[in-house]
Amino acid sequence: VFVTGSTGFIGTKLVNELVRRGHMVHALTRSTSNLDGLKHERIKLLQGDILKKDTLVKAMEGCTQVYHLAAYAKNWAPDRQAFFEQNVEGMRNVFEAAEQVGVSRTVFTTTIVTFGPTRPGEVGDETMPRITPRYYTEYEDTKVVAEQEALKKAAAGFPVVIVNPARVYGPGKLTEGNSVSLMIDLYDRGKVPVQLNGGRNVGNYVFVDDLVKGHILAMEKGKIGERYIL
Repeated sequence: VFVTGSTGFIGTKLVNELVRRGHMVHALTRSTSNLDGLKHERIKLLQGDILKKDTLVKAMEGCTQVYHLAAYAKNWAPDRQAFFEQNVEGMRNVFEAAEQVGVSRTVFTTTIVTFGPTRPGEVGDETMPRITPRYYTEYEDTKVVAEQEALKKAAAGFPVVIVNPARVYGPGKLTEGNSVSLMIDLYDRGKVPVQLNGGRNVGNYVFVDDLVKGHILAMEKGKIGERYIL
């Protein structure tokens, strides 16, 4: 099993759960990656870059499944192009490498924000149309572009299933991808004694262990070209 984003908050948990289930994992890393929690005889650490397809093909060799988690998931970047490069071009490279290697199935991690907000009092699901043309961040905008491309690839025969995580929390690496846990920690220590928007908004949250199980279920049982809110 090949995993991008393997050194992140979610990725580290996913890799270890795959190993626990008996898989051999090819974990894509960079020279600057935090490798904590990725030491096991069935974890093969392979340096590469989602912007360099040749490194992806080499790292994917022998794999039959791909989990593509890597993304530029920050709220801001000094160069806005970083969002498009990582979230759209990176996805294209991963998919092209998977096709070249002959991978049987790919699970692509996007985000619940691609659906946009719901109207007050409404509960949305995977079939809901987006009610606003506005994109609130570069991350959201580029993830929508990537997701639409992935759906077109699926319609053309590429075996990809899409998962849309809500806001993730839980024990693990306190990275920006685990910002909910960071906020809880800061609140507990009296560093952020406020409620966002006075507590009026309703959000969706997912515990990281449940999110990992959702990824694996998408690989095992998900329908090609379907989106699943986790």
